Order: sequence, then C-alpha cells, then structure tokens
Amino acid sequence: ERIQGYRNYRLKINKDIVKYIIKKDVFFMFNFETGDFNIMIGVVNMKLRDEFSSLDDFLKTYNIKKERLMKRMEEHGYHYQVENNQFVRS
Repeated sequence: ERIQGYRNYRLKINKDIVKYIIKKDVFFMFNFETGDFNIMIGVVNMKLRDEFSSLDDFLKTYNIKKERLMKRMEEHGYHYQVENNQFVRS
C-alpha cells in the first residue's frame, strides 16, 4: 500500500508539472546555444508564423539576444527573410 501511495504521489506531481508546462510556454526551457538545432528552427519558425508579426517581437517576448540567435542560425546555413517572417536555408 505504501508503494501504491508513492506511485500516486509521483503521478500527481507529474500531472502538476504537465499542467504547469501547458500553462507556461515550453519554449522558455529551450537552450539556444546548446539545444538541438532542428528543434530550434522548427519552434522558432512556428512561433514566428503563428504568434509574432516580426522577429524583434519574438526576441523581445522571450528575452533572446538577436546576435546569439542570428549566429546560431548562420552556423547552420539559415538567414532571416523579413518578407516571410521566417528563417530559411541560405
């Protein structure tokens, strides 16, 4: 019975964490300097497409340094296209 109670407690904690992540934005937990680039480009472009009208708005909202983001994108052969509000392969 003790183990069952512990298991239920862990499930409750996990559900609380999931609720927190859903309420907050999972994107806050991403590390731009070391995170997987493919995930980063997908999430950034999705955010730009669905939620932001410009790169500057996106950067301001998430408190991201433009120089760091641009450097990481350029290292992987991407550049920002203002007219499409997306990062595209150069």
